[in-house]
Amino acid sequence: MRKSLLMVLVAVICLALLASGCAPEAQEEAKPQAEEKAAEEAVAKYPERPIQLVIPYKPGGATDIIFRLVCKYAEKHLGQPIVCVNMPGATSTVGSRHVKEARPDGYTLLGSHDVIATAFYSGVVDYAFEAFEPICLITSTPNIATTHSDYPWNTMKELLEEAKSKPGEIVWSTTFGSTDHFFILGILEAAGVSKDVLRLVGYEGTGPQLTALLGKHTHGCMANVASAMGHVEAGDLKFLGVAWESRLPQIPDVPTLKEQGIDFAHATNRGVFAPKGTPEGILKKIEEAFRKAMEDPECKAKIEEMGTLVNFKPREEYVKFLDELMKKYDKLAQMMK
Repeated sequence: MRKSLLMVLVAVICLALLASGCAPEAQEEAKPQAEEKAAEEAVAKYPERPIQLVIPYKPGGATDIIFRLVCKYAEKHLGQPIVCVNMPGATSTVGSRHVKEARPDGYTLLGSHDVIATAFYSGVVDYAFEAFEPICLITSTPNIATTHSDYPWNTMKELLEEAKSKPGEIVWSTTFGSTDHFFILGILEAAGVSKDVLRLVGYEGTGPQLTALLGKHTHGCMANVASAMGHVEAGDLKFLGVAWESRLPQIPDVPTLKEQGIDFAHATNRGVFAPKGTPEGILKKIEEAFRKAMEDPECKAKIEEMGTLVNFKPREEYVKFLDELMKKYDKLAQMMK
């Protein structure tokens, strides 16, 4: 009896040792399969909770207004709320860095634009579009040179003519390293005017720049229909020239820069980005939701009322678009040296 029990005990111990020796190898083989299955399930179930879309600017500017509007339509097609969160600062890089470092699960997105390129070329950060997964382009907003209604200039050409006669006296506000910085540099280059004729001063974002202009602390800034039309209609500000190929239907009396002999077009191109490594299946779902939002007649009408063009480009086309955009800003960046 004792001998039988001893033999059973030895057999159990041997089996236990054998199992412990094989378990790590078996577990290693099963681990990738389990992870792959979990990833597939996450994509299939996405989204299961609200999605956060980071807007790297203060509330009230065109970027904030446009993304909040579009997200209300896109979330209908995702089945979960898209919560817009403002994270301004450091030429919009506080918000972009937050998303860049976020978990790539589709629940933290970035709503941004050309500033990702301009911040890179101006040395604010060491990353550009390649640090993210571009999902889709949604709109392009033609930008407009703007001044106070009490100032004497009615066109950008007139302002630059006076600036040439007294270099450094006319103050133009900009967020250094942002799209509006490259906007004024591009105008000066196209007009054949030295960048020193204007005195550039820094303000963080469109809202503070418009406030400074309204208070006559500056003489001009870049704006657009969405951010400045209310002030123009109130008689406080006026547009000097649209940086686009043709006049905008919302402001048909405002000439383009090209009509003034300044061959320069410039728009703020807004799109949606995800952290690098976000699964392709999740990116596709987000892309599709925003595509349907941009096709909604009501959404399109509201966007166009703001002087913005619906310009949807899916992921593959958007990547190519951003490559060309980088080349454009690389050229303008040479003026900063």
